[in-house]
Amino acid sequence: VSNKDITIVGTDTANTKVERFEAVGVPNSSLTFKGVTMVGGTANYTGFQHVSKEMYENCVFTGRSTFYAPETIIKNCTFNQDVYDYHFWVYGVGTTKFEGCTFNNLGKAAKVYSEATEGVFNVEFKDCTFVSSENTHDKPAIAVNSLGATYNITVTNCTTSNYNWNKDDGMEAWYSQRMASATEAEKLLVGVEGQIDKVTATIDGKTY
Repeated sequence: VSNKDITIVGTDTANTKVERFEAVGVPNSSLTFKGVTMVGGTANYTGFQHVSKEMYENCVFTGRSTFYAPETIIKNCTFNQDVYDYHFWVYGVGTTKFEGCTFNNLGKAAKVYSEATEGVFNVEFKDCTFVSSENTHDKPAIAVNSLGATYNITVTNCTTSNYNWNKDDGMEAWYSQRMASATEAEKLLVGVEGQIDKVTATIDGKTY
């Protein structure tokens, strides 16, 4: 399927399911899902590739997802992960927005990463809640890794519960150089490894 506008609306989120156990190419298409459960597995790079736009509203995500579209909007969705793994990777150059989402997990939540060495990634989290059932792991809620591309992370009115950050040596330079003046709550939200000079994090109006 290519060059299509596809919309799937569920009448019962628990019983309306879309399985994403591997990557699926939907070139130049716009995908909209409302009120469905997006069922993922544990493999990397699952999701919809070569799409122009992805939109999810009032959905439940399980397993891992990868978001590729240059325009992605996720509103009022719940992410449930019962293994120590990221809910998703934001992989597409462009703008990805999470609003009013809840992330339930075992210590890892959002990964913003790509093998790209150029391009601009804009990723926004607004009114989101990150809840970990244990804090024995070393990742902040949002983990960013730049190999040379530019990443602009904006976090507004988001909270974490039961997270760690200070044991992750890969992010030591970010915390000591860029977020030295940040509050503990801010450090628990965002951490960066790789080329930290390519990343900015704006948390409730304060830019690091």
